[in-house]
Amino acid sequence: MQVKSILLILICHCLTVTTVMAQYSNNDLGAVLFGETYFLKPKDSIRFRLWQSPFEMRKNESSTIDSLIRYDNPHFFKGTFNPKSRDFSLDIPAHQLPAWISFEDPIDGFSYGPYLLSRGDSIKIKFDQINQQVLFAGPSRHSFEMVSQMNALIERSIFESPAMLDFSVSGMPGQEALEIIRDNNLKFRRKVIPIHQRTGRIDMMKSNLGPLRSDEFGFLQEYYKSKVPEHVFNAVMADTYSKVHYKNMYSFNNYNIKDILDNAPELLGEFAKAFDEMEQEIERFSRQFDPSLSPNYLKMQEYRMRSKATLTGRSVLEVSGEVEPETALREAVLTSYFLDKNVLVAIGVKDFGTFLSELENREFRELLEPWYIAASPGLPVPSFPFLDRHGNEVSMTDFSGRVVLLETWLAGCAACKFFTETQMDRLAEKYRNDPEVAFVSVSLDRKRELWDRHRDSGIFVSKDMLHLWTGREDRASEHPYLSYFNITSAPQLQLIDKNGKLTGLGISDRTCEGISAEIEKLKIR
Repeated sequence: MQVKSILLILICHCLTVTTVMAQYSNNDLGAVLFGETYFLKPKDSIRFRLWQSPFEMRKNESSTIDSLIRYDNPHFFKGTFNPKSRDFSLDIPAHQLPAWISFEDPIDGFSYGPYLLSRGDSIKIKFDQINQQVLFAGPSRHSFEMVSQMNALIERSIFESPAMLDFSVSGMPGQEALEIIRDNNLKFRRKVIPIHQRTGRIDMMKSNLGPLRSDEFGFLQEYYKSKVPEHVFNAVMADTYSKVHYKNMYSFNNYNIKDILDNAPELLGEFAKAFDEMEQEIERFSRQFDPSLSPNYLKMQEYRMRSKATLTGRSVLEVSGEVEPETALREAVLTSYFLDKNVLVAIGVKDFGTFLSELENREFRELLEPWYIAASPGLPVPSFPFLDRHGNEVSMTDFSGRVVLLETWLAGCAACKFFTETQMDRLAEKYRNDPEVAFVSVSLDRKRELWDRHRDSGIFVSKDMLHLWTGREDRASEHPYLSYFNITSAPQLQLIDKNGKLTGLGISDRTCEGISAEIEKLKIR
C-alpha cells in the first residue's frame, strides 16, 4: 500500500511538472526556467544575466537583465526531493528572446553557461555543485545540452592536448629551462612541449583546431542537428567554431605578426599562407551557419581584421569589408574595435570619423558619437571633481596655464609598479620644480584606506605627484570623469595642454623620453 502511494505521488508530480512546463511552450508566452541547485553551504540567491545583443555580450557590456533571483524552499511539486537543494523559477517575456543567459553563484563563484534561450523554451536546470555537473530536463533540454556539450568538448580537448611553450623569441632554451619543463611533465598530466623555432607556432595554431577535427565533434553536430531549432543549431555551431578560431586570430595579431615583421621577415610568406588557410575555413563555416547570434564570431572577426590589416599594410577599416561582407556584422565588429582606447591612441581618430559618417546602425551611432568627441584632440576636459587627501575637490580645469600629466593607478597593480620604477619616477624627478607642469595621479581604488596606505609609498605611483581619489567606494571607473573617457584600467595616461584641452586619449610612446618630448612640445605652444 505504501509503495502504491509513493508511485501515485510520483505520477502526480510528473504530471504537475509536465503541465506547468507545457503551458509555457507557446512562443507568445516567452520562455520559462525552473532551477534547482544542490549544494552544501546555505544560499539564498543565484545571479542571473541575460544578453539580447551578441555585441553587448562580446563587449561584456551591461546585460539586459542582471539580477539576483531568490531561492525558494525545496518544493516537491517543482521537482526538488533533497533538503540540500533550493528552487528558483523565472519567466522571460517573448520580446527579450532569443538571448544568451548565464547563472552565477555569488558565494562560491561557480558559473554556468552561457546558454541560448529561445521563444517557447521550457527547461529545468539542475546545478549540482557537489558532483560538479549540470543536468537539463524538459522540452528544450537538447538546446541547452548542445551548448554545454560543445563547450565541454573544447575545454577537455584543450586540457588533454600538450601545451606548447614558445622559446623562439629568445632562441634555444638553456639546460635549466629544459629541466624545468621535464620536471613539470613528470608531475602534471598536461605535457609541455617547447617550441624552438618560430615556424613551430604554425603547428601550434593547427593543434588549437583539434577539437573541430575530433570524431566527437562530428558526432555531436549530427546528433543535435535534428533535435534543436535551426536558429539554435546555427548559432551554437557558429559560436563553437568561432571560439576555437578566436584563439588563433588573437595570438596571430597580438604576438605572431609583430614578432615576424620585426625579427624574422623571411618567414612572413609562410605565416601568411597559414593565415590564408585559417581564413578559408572561417569562410566555410560562416557560409554554412548563420553567425548573427554568436558573440564569439564578433570577437574572432575583429582580430581577423586586425591581423589581415597588419599582413597587408592597410587599416582595419580598409580590410573590414573583405573580412565581413554582411553590413550588420561588420558594423558590430568595427564598433567594438573603435571602442578600444588603445586603438585610438595608436591610430588616431581619422578612420573612426570615416566609419562614423557611414554607420547605419542608430544604436551604435549613439554609442560611438560621444566617444568620438571624447577621443578627438582639442576637447576641453570636463570639470568633474576628484578629492585630495584633505577631502577638498580638485578638477582638471583647476590647472589653467600648466601642462598636466594625469596618471591612473591601483594598489597591487604590477603594471603600475613597473611603470613607476622604470619611467614615472624619472619623469617626476625631472619636472619636480617646473612651474609649467603638473603631475596628477588618480587612484582607482574603491577603498579609501587602500589609497591612504599606498599613495605615499612610492611603490605603485610616484611620490612626487598631486594624489587624488575618486571618492567612489562602489566602482571607481564610474566616476563621471573616468566614465567620460572610458578609463577602466591602470596605468593610463592623459596629457592636457595649458588651455585645459586634451591632446589625445593617451600617449603612444610611454617611455620617459617619449612622454618628456610630448610635454616639451606643449610647453612652447
